[in-house]
Amino acid sequence: MNKIPSSPFATRLSGSATETELRIRSIFQWKKQRPPLWAMILTGLVILSCGGLVSCQAQEERPAPGGLSGDSGPAPVSRPADPSLPYDLETVSLDGLTLDDSGTEDDRVTVTSCRVDASDREGLTTVEVTLGGGQTAVWEHPFPCFPNIVPLHLTSPDVQSLVIEMADRTSNYGAARYFILEMEDGALAERGHIGLWDDPECDLLPDEAVLYGAKWAEREDSALQALRVPVLIDKWHDPCYITLTWEDGQFVSKADDFFTDRETLPLPDGGEVTIELEGRWENSDTARQTLYYSEIRVLEGTRLLQTITPPHALPQPRAFDSDTAAQVTPPAANAPALGFSAERQLHALDLRDVNFDGFTDLGLPWDTTHNDVHLWYLWDPAAGQFRYSFALQGDLTIDAERHLLIETRWEEGPHTYSFNARGQICWQGPYEM
Repeated sequence: MNKIPSSPFATRLSGSATETELRIRSIFQWKKQRPPLWAMILTGLVILSCGGLVSCQAQEERPAPGGLSGDSGPAPVSRPADPSLPYDLETVSLDGLTLDDSGTEDDRVTVTSCRVDASDREGLTTVEVTLGGGQTAVWEHPFPCFPNIVPLHLTSPDVQSLVIEMADRTSNYGAARYFILEMEDGALAERGHIGLWDDPECDLLPDEAVLYGAKWAEREDSALQALRVPVLIDKWHDPCYITLTWEDGQFVSKADDFFTDRETLPLPDGGEVTIELEGRWENSDTARQTLYYSEIRVLEGTRLLQTITPPHALPQPRAFDSDTAAQVTPPAANAPALGFSAERQLHALDLRDVNFDGFTDLGLPWDTTHNDVHLWYLWDPAAGQFRYSFALQGDLTIDAERHLLIETRWEEGPHTYSFNARGQICWQGPYEM
């Protein structure tokens, strides 16, 4: 299986995702001093008195039963909360499944998950299957989550497996764990799990930080289906997917050698285009992983408008004169060997209207030096495509009021640009206040 890249700025996760995040969260917490007893008693009396006032006010403002003024019927009765009911219950169900060998789509599964109290760390997830013949089976896991069900013919073309996705309630990056369950001798049996990091020999993807949002896919070489599980690259990029298939009585995993970031850009006419940036990585001899974009796709809905690939030699810029062209053409020596830079923590994708025509333009990171050069592709509304126009470096400030671009270069200070009536960029020299 291909190794998924990790950012040099990312913290390596160890233990469960919940434990990792709770450790980070605990750094920012401290033990607060308990208030004195007299203050606690006084606070309690105030709360009780306020509760009576609230109760009285609620009685006065209660709407008539049925929702319409003048409707008759018994007044609603206020009852205290039942402590035996689960806390923060989440439920999802699916019908029409084929979980046994009856050959009919008459089975049902319900997944419920709850916390035992206000704590996020303790709870229970229950999977209950009801077969068409009336038989039931239950499987439990002591973990509170946001559940999802992915039924698919993973190990058999006749009987479906249940992939139970458990999104971590405490995760801030979408951590999840998965269980693959199948009906066996009238009971739900676990065929495999992902994301527990409990034992490399038991976990199907022991070294990956898996995320919620798994997909299924058809297989060209088999009647079986495949499970595609998203795994974390870093916080700046969309996940890479690992495909799980059933081969010769065991699960086999294969990682994609790419990831796809997506951006949506609005158009003045109310439409929008989607930018798909296909990212890849290369490992160096020093174990350094370089992320880069090998291809940019521009789509309107599902229709491909154009494909942009990293040019080996840049075309001539759309510049007013030779002085401007010299300023907006990056040195060939700084051209990256791989493609557009995808190191977003250092060289970010830039999506702004830089020529003041009301259309969002595309600034792709070019070199990986401190110059931070972006190749600017301007939107051509007549052609419905982006056209390469020029390159700018450093931090870019857009002065929309004066229609100026202010480019702050490394160790050189700011330079100013404008546009002429033909849409060509014009270098005006060093910026002056």
